[in-house]
Amino acid sequence: MIVLAIVVTVLLLVCTHQNSVPLVPSGSGLSPPHVTSPSSDPTTPLLDNSDYTQRLPQAIIIGVRKGGTRALLDMLALHPSIVSAKAEVHFFDKKDNFQRGVQWYVNAMPSALPHHVVVEKTPAYFVGSIVPYRIYQTCPNVKLLLIVRNPVDRTISDYAQLNTKKRSLKHTRKHSSFEEIVFKNGRVNTNYSPISVSLYDEHFSIWLEYFKLSHILVVDGDALIQDPFTELHRAETFLGLNNYFTETMFYFNETKGFYCWHHHSNESHCLGSSKGREHPQVAQQSINKLKDFFKPHNEQFFSQTGLKFNW
Repeated sequence: MIVLAIVVTVLLLVCTHQNSVPLVPSGSGLSPPHVTSPSSDPTTPLLDNSDYTQRLPQAIIIGVRKGGTRALLDMLALHPSIVSAKAEVHFFDKKDNFQRGVQWYVNAMPSALPHHVVVEKTPAYFVGSIVPYRIYQTCPNVKLLLIVRNPVDRTISDYAQLNTKKRSLKHTRKHSSFEEIVFKNGRVNTNYSPISVSLYDEHFSIWLEYFKLSHILVVDGDALIQDPFTELHRAETFLGLNNYFTETMFYFNETKGFYCWHHHSNESHCLGSSKGREHPQVAQQSINKLKDFFKPHNEQFFSQTGLKFNW
């Protein structure tokens, strides 16, 4: 009985956050999530280190949509100490999933050895106002990765993806051009999702209410395309992993227009056909107008992160 009491005490210390927990955001209408008790938490390491277990992720790629999240995850997964969820889990942003409880979330994670870093990716997390609170309550010590790119380019890319989806659904109505939907009455339409997602500072400010900046790695999505090694080295260091990535792992694919990589020396891998899709032609005047619109938001984001991007 004494040994059992000691074990339970240790698990409580490991799984419980010591600092005060922020209150539920006002107006959310939500109660704190149900978290499994430490004594039955699947994250508890087994004494037999040869066993694979499912557990809460130690790292989450929270966004941003069309910022390069898939490329980041696929490249990180090359590291032998990283295992990743196969699909976007949408646990913290979708109410129905969240109400299924933490055990459901754990069951969506890959099996891993104790030395593995478990990673999941759901870009929708970044823009969900309740998501930072939910993640903080569930796994407060998790490391977060946010990959961003030039907001103008991201907005155009987002529009292209949404337009492609509409066409695949064979909508009969005429599709609005980029300018028609992004600008309303001569002003930028902030109600349009591709625009609102690109307001990085507004979303990031909520994350900083719950997580220290030291728990968040902001990855340069534009740099990842131009020089994958540098950004991946930053990521593996942030995750506390041994250096594994080398510049020779990556090569530029002229056809796709971005980097692919060698896997296990003999195999090569590129992103799916949906990546690198053709973007609409946008007038330079419209691009300049968007640059002016995003400029104060970018400056605020630079101030929040302590980083400077060439936007």
